[in-house]
Amino acid sequence: MKRSLFSLLIHPITLSLFLGTIIIVSLPPVFQKYMIHQTNYQSINHTTTNFWFDFDGDRLSEEVNFYNTPDQPNVIIRKDRKIIAQWDMQGEFPHSQFFFTADYDRNGKAELYVTAISRDSLFIYGIDPFKNPGSFFLKKTFDSYHISNIGLDCCIYFVKATDLNGDGFREVVFSVSTGYSAYPRKIYALDIRNQSIHSTPESCSTKMNPLAYDLNEDGVDEIIVGSSAFGNCDTVRPFNDHKAWLMVYDRNLQYLFPPVGFGKYMSTVNCRPVLYGGHTCLVVLQVHCGTEPVGNYLMLYDINGNLLKRKEMGDYPALESAYLTNTSATDRNHVYLIHKTGLIERIDTELNVLGEIKMEGDITPLHERLDIDRDRQDEFIFFSFDARRIIITRHDFQQPAGINISRTSRGADHRFSVFESPDQPPHLYFQSGENCYLFKYSGNPLYILKYPLFACIYLVLGGLIYLIYHTQKIRAKRKYETEKRIAELQLRSIKGQTDPHFTLNLLNSMGALFDAQDKRKAGYIFGKYSKMLRTTILSSEGIDSTLKTELEFVENYLDLEKFRFGDKFEYQIEVDKDVDTQITIPRMLIHTFVENAVKHGIRHRDAGGMISLSITNQDHHCLVHIRDNGPGPSHDPVGPLDSTGKGLKIVDDILRLYYELRKVNISYLLEFHDGQQDSFTGASVHIKIPVTET
Repeated sequence: MKRSLFSLLIHPITLSLFLGTIIIVSLPPVFQKYMIHQTNYQSINHTTTNFWFDFDGDRLSEEVNFYNTPDQPNVIIRKDRKIIAQWDMQGEFPHSQFFFTADYDRNGKAELYVTAISRDSLFIYGIDPFKNPGSFFLKKTFDSYHISNIGLDCCIYFVKATDLNGDGFREVVFSVSTGYSAYPRKIYALDIRNQSIHSTPESCSTKMNPLAYDLNEDGVDEIIVGSSAFGNCDTVRPFNDHKAWLMVYDRNLQYLFPPVGFGKYMSTVNCRPVLYGGHTCLVVLQVHCGTEPVGNYLMLYDINGNLLKRKEMGDYPALESAYLTNTSATDRNHVYLIHKTGLIERIDTELNVLGEIKMEGDITPLHERLDIDRDRQDEFIFFSFDARRIIITRHDFQQPAGINISRTSRGADHRFSVFESPDQPPHLYFQSGENCYLFKYSGNPLYILKYPLFACIYLVLGGLIYLIYHTQKIRAKRKYETEKRIAELQLRSIKGQTDPHFTLNLLNSMGALFDAQDKRKAGYIFGKYSKMLRTTILSSEGIDSTLKTELEFVENYLDLEKFRFGDKFEYQIEVDKDVDTQITIPRMLIHTFVENAVKHGIRHRDAGGMISLSITNQDHHCLVHIRDNGPGPSHDPVGPLDSTGKGLKIVDDILRLYYELRKVNISYLLEFHDGQQDSFTGASVHIKIPVTET
């Protein structure tokens, strides 16, 4: 079982799939489906706000310039770089979304609505860029405002242009939320046709990120509002901000159900619609970041304000800045919980996580929605947490495309708009303080090459791995055959150690010792023979031997031969101290030449035979010198090495195959001495073994 699993894991197909996946994941994002790159940058005055919008529907965006000049702010609108008109106002522009566009009369041409603060009043202006340029078709005071001692803290949020009274004309719905000023905090509906405006009941609850949605399916939107408990107003005031409140307003901007309070100071509430049991309900996220022991919960409420389900969500750090949203204005199937870590969880009506999407790096969960490529589906625009990167995804949070931005203004409002032109695709315009960027967001033409490239990666890897795999199999087979051949040759070279004649001769000699009652010597000889035989058997499957083992074997062999020949020769073995006896050599290499010295050298002497073996180091080589004082080649009727005359060829074949297998080039030199040129007769062998430095 384990062997089969291992074979499967190292199979070329498995390895190519594994390595191919690693390579594909590591590829730079050049094959993502959508891409964004910067086409322009300019720096402007920090009191200027630029905005692009196609008011007349001709697919050429008009440029809107807001100049927040003290006490006399104004708006200039340009078409094709030419000024249409200038509209002068009074006071100053508030923070956040102080302007918005809407087509209240459904005539296909949008109007511009601008809010301003003048002394203690909040104003809204209506501008039709092409009808009576320079004049306002609407100018109304919609509430009072008192600036706190910390300065201007009034934020405007556009909700939607929607028909609340059923007269066929849309009302422009927006909210005002303040900080230390505490008032006003309301939702407003501007009825342009009747030049009137009405608002929600007085309360001290902040109006955060309001949403218009038809909850009861009567064809008219309700207004859903979350809030934050900032603790900026008195606790005796209605729906004060020492709690966070879930509020829903009907078409008349009255409470659809009594507001539901959550938590304590420093709590936030965010909610989104979802379809549950055939009816629209609200998923509510309550997060508390204060020191009070208040839990964090995900809850489900019906449109009557009744709690249906509740799920505890853990500690605050994991929910810091978390935000609920839907994929579109009509999506009621799921809600998505966005975390600042870039994790986006899809939540079902049972408040369970059905799936996850992981964005690149940390992000700000509060996002922008804008139809950048004009495909009638909004894209999501996220910032990295350090506001140095913009990430754009499709309406379902898929196919992210990101770009780094070099300069942003800390504390400034970030504004997005779409620039359209008939002769080029739409561009995303981004302003952060005085920094203005133009980005092109579009499909990536290289995306179609993505899967062919992936297939090529797998095929090329598969081919390479198969080639390596096949080559290794061939090499392994050759190695096996080489080792087998060396072993056969080694077996032939040492057959004399175990042949019947050698063994019977040795046993007869030991038997004679026992008859002579020389048991000590018989035991000594038997021990030598058993060691030699044991070494032969244990190493029979290997082709290598250490120098130390080889020398021990040779010593045992010489002791036995010395015994057989009646002590008519002596031997000596000398090894220099600096010789590493653990080096690896072919098995029986030295023994083969020593055996030759016995059989073809000293056996022809009657007495006084000598075999010497010395081992030294020289120039990164181990030098082995073997010498005998036999009578010389002229007195050997059989010939050198063995009776068949093939001994040297066996040694040569072993060394050649050993080089192929181990890449170790061992050489030798065999010399015969007849006493005429040398001072002695006999034979000498010089073996040269390379030594690799460690």
